[in-house]
Amino acid sequence: MVRGTLPRFLLAKLCPGEDTEVDPVITKVKKRLAAGTYRPLGKRDSALIRDFYAERAEKEGFPIFPKGPRRVLLRDGSVLATRYERIVVGDFGPYLEFRPEHVVAELTVKNGEGWRLTKGLENRKFYPLKYEWWETQLGDMVYKQRGTVKYADYRVGMMYVGLQCVNLESE
Repeated sequence: MVRGTLPRFLLAKLCPGEDTEVDPVITKVKKRLAAGTYRPLGKRDSALIRDFYAERAEKEGFPIFPKGPRRVLLRDGSVLATRYERIVVGDFGPYLEFRPEHVVAELTVKNGEGWRLTKGLENRKFYPLKYEWWETQLGDMVYKQRGTVKYADYRVGMMYVGLQCVNLESE
């Protein structure tokens, strides 16, 4: 996901009469994404937005836990990964989680982000490295988690892509 953009789940119009309690939280997330600030939300806001994302992901046909192997497809129909483990729903959106060994697409390090591959940066006292930044041939961000964060349950060593960048192969 490009900084300042939102998952399609946030952009979907709420139905008239639907509880819009999540609207102020969406506004807060938009502002933080635009500024490149990934501070965790408060407990109440985090719970509201995560429920919202999870519900939208399911409605869009992305089961949180797959029932079996399902190939992950890029928007052009090419295969990114042979399967995924789960969908991680954090404060800043829903992300598909998969193992590096399941990636079949050619990924390249984002221009100017090669420094992230340096070993040991995840252990720095100040501003420890959280992820490696890779891109698909379509320019979509795919990242490999190198450190933990407070705003989502990402696992070190796993890879992630925003749901707005992919589709799942039909069962």
